[in-house]
Amino acid sequence: MSNMCMDLNLLNVYGTEEDQGRPRSTSPIRGTTASSPEPIADYGNLTLIDLSVNNLSGFIPDRIGELSKLEVLILSSSNLNGGIPANFSNIATLSRFVANQNNFSGPIPGGLTRYNKLKGPLSGQLANLRHLQVMKLEFNKLSGEIPTQFWQLQVLYVLNISCNSLTGSIPSSISYLQTLTNLYLQGINFSGMIPNSISYMGSLIELQLGESHLSGKIPMMPTKLQIALNLSSDLFEGFIPDKTSLTQLILSNNQLSGEVPKFGSYVSVNISGNPNLRNVTTPNISPELAASMTLSMSRSFDRVNYDDEQIYD
Repeated sequence: MSNMCMDLNLLNVYGTEEDQGRPRSTSPIRGTTASSPEPIADYGNLTLIDLSVNNLSGFIPDRIGELSKLEVLILSSSNLNGGIPANFSNIATLSRFVANQNNFSGPIPGGLTRYNKLKGPLSGQLANLRHLQVMKLEFNKLSGEIPTQFWQLQVLYVLNISCNSLTGSIPSSISYLQTLTNLYLQGINFSGMIPNSISYMGSLIELQLGESHLSGKIPMMPTKLQIALNLSSDLFEGFIPDKTSLTQLILSNNQLSGEVPKFGSYVSVNISGNPNLRNVTTPNISPELAASMTLSMSRSFDRVNYDDEQIYD
């Protein structure tokens, strides 16, 4: 990206129509003062826009959706509000959109953000973002079922839609997400069981399904699952599968029975709240630590470190 592009008004934000024609905010990027939201679409070769942690205001201009080569758009912690432009789904090259800690509201036509006030059903148009790698929509007011089109996101490696008002079941087609490494579906009003096809998700290393009203027996898990398996406060029954590669196994407050498999000393296991389980080995953690860990996981299960940035609050 040339210095000329960096010096120009990359993003200009206005609060109301009456404000058109006069600046509303100053961006610290090379001391540039925003003056008009229209020219941004004239720079069609832009691939990255980062205006995070600024004292901006107003809404996202619709014409951002015309940047056909945009790959990264970061607007987090910038005081923005209003809706997410419907034409975001037209940016087929977009692989990362980070906009947490703003005041966005309304439906999600083709944008991705969390810790806002987004509501309504998830749109299948999100699947048009074929280069998308990270989708984080947790702690909103989204409703309805997970669109089947999501399984077309063939390079997605993080999916977090926890703590919404979503319903339905986890479809067996979730196994189509072969690049997915971290899956967060905690705090959702699901029905039914975990599909057996989840064992075919060859890249999955972390699975968070606590407090999601799931039931039935725990199926075989992916062979690479190693960071955490959280199935706490659900309705699972039967035996605990032996998964020795895990670092954290959280199965508290279910209806599990039988003997607890023997895990290595490096595995933190929480099985409290399962009166029919028989632990014939020495617990790897104390009850106090187990309770503390469960509370910590329920608050911070969504915190994930990425290659070049941390996307959490």
